[in-house]
Amino acid sequence: DPVRRRPGRRGYLPAHAFLDASGRLAARPLPSMGSADLVALRRANALLVAPEDRGELPAGEPVRLLMLGLPAGSPDRSAES
Repeated sequence: DPVRRRPGRRGYLPAHAFLDASGRLAARPLPSMGSADLVALRRANALLVAPEDRGELPAGEPVRLLMLGLPAGSPDRSAES
């Protein structure tokens, strides 16, 4: 689904990042009630960066992510040490 928001400010939206079937990084925005929604932020492993000049980001369009943890489907790196 596309991401729709009011343009004019850069947005940081909670997202679930994962490796798709081809091993590429992908993300889905999580339902959120806004910046104070701590439940959505707790479930997120990334923040999707929505540019200030865009009101809609179509599904499948490349976006910037700020990773908060490993994407789902990643090998567990704690086993390497």
